[in-house]
Amino acid sequence: MSTLNIYYNPDLLVNAYLLGLTYDFAGGVGQLIPDPLPTPVPASFLLLGSGLLGLGLLGWRRKRGG
Repeated sequence: MSTLNIYYNPDLLVNAYLLGLTYDFAGGVGQLIPDPLPTPVPASFLLLGSGLLGLGLLGWRRKRGG
């Protein structure tokens, strides 16, 4: 049997009822755990977008120059 852990952001208002605690799932198959350092999603989207923009500009220069 595999373990299933689900992480939640304790800073969000919708998760306030969880009180920042760790909870065991029924049957001992995993836990609901507060994530101390949530993933900075907007920063990763900015990085992805800048990389795609760079690739697009590179392709445009090659097409225009050739």
